[in-house]
Amino acid sequence: MIYAFLGGLVLLLMVIGISNTYDASKLPFLKKVLKVFIILALIFGLVFLVVTGRLSAIYAILGGLTIWLIRLLQLGILYKNFKEVFKFKKKVSKDSDMDIKEAYEILGLKPGATKEEINKAYKDLMSKLHPDHGGNEYFAMRLNLAKDILLKKK
Repeated sequence: MIYAFLGGLVLLLMVIGISNTYDASKLPFLKKVLKVFIILALIFGLVFLVVTGRLSAIYAILGGLTIWLIRLLQLGILYKNFKEVFKFKKKVSKDSDMDIKEAYEILGLKPGATKEEINKAYKDLMSKLHPDHGGNEYFAMRLNLAKDILLKKK
């Protein structure tokens, strides 16, 4: 019985395809007929599964599809977050217009500090502001940039 409905659906699709090439004015009517036919086929298929006791197959399919849908949504969320992180990193890394005075202020040093003082101040601040220790990426990147600017100057 199911095969008869599927065969009828294929036949209807073929008729729509053929009529589409000859007379486009009948297309809205044929679309409505196709929708009704598909809805009736789904209802008949559901009734058939209930009568024959095979409805559990539908539940199994829906359960499997739900798991995959959740995984796809998680991947979408990860992809979105991944893109946001790289936009943020590009924005901060392009923001290298930091001058030497600002770099000294960020590290809490006075102009003319030695390499050892710069490295010590950097390590102390980074241990407090690193993202792994409760800080955030922005401050960590600004510290890295300040250290790089001051050490290049030396």
